[in-house]
Amino acid sequence: PATPENQVWQTDPAADTVVELDSTVKVFFQPVLQPAPVPNVVGQNLEEAKRILQEAQFMPGEVTSEASDQTKDTVIRTVPAADELLKPGEIVAIVLSGGPDTELIPEVTGLTQDAVKRLLEGASFGLVVTVQTEPNEDVAAGSAIRTEPAFGGELAAGSPITLFVSTGVVQVQVPPVVGLTEATAKNQITTK
Repeated sequence: PATPENQVWQTDPAADTVVELDSTVKVFFQPVLQPAPVPNVVGQNLEEAKRILQEAQFMPGEVTSEASDQTKDTVIRTVPAADELLKPGEIVAIVLSGGPDTELIPEVTGLTQDAVKRLLEGASFGLVVTVQTEPNEDVAAGSAIRTEPAFGGELAAGSPITLFVSTGVVQVQVPPVVGLTEATAKNQITTK
């Protein structure tokens, strides 16, 4: 019943009933509720956390989420915190992990190596960039070809990313073939 603590909420027989002297009258009252510790539900999914709180006679309250290194959609804390004393029926808010605070990897193809490094290592991303070079016929030397993880993926600040930078078209040195037969010269030129 929704009766304040330590107050009578019913009698048996009911009020204004006439009874014999020395008859038993049952009195029902709301006892004083004793505080109990909030259960630790950190690491639980939302449904399990609610079940545990309700089992301990607390009311699950507002559910919010925030960025965290903990698994997405698991409880990272409650308000009030675990082990704080509350009376049964009081509300406990739940804070879930939204997963790490990540950013989408931008398209960088064709940008200069320096521009891409400034972008990825800057405040917006805070990534740790490693540069690898490779030849590419379509991208000018010194410009970005791609990243790994690739454009459109998500990374948290401090994560490593590899930037592949073009060295330009593959170049080879022409071997000396003057004075050789045509077949020998072709063979030396095409196998280098």
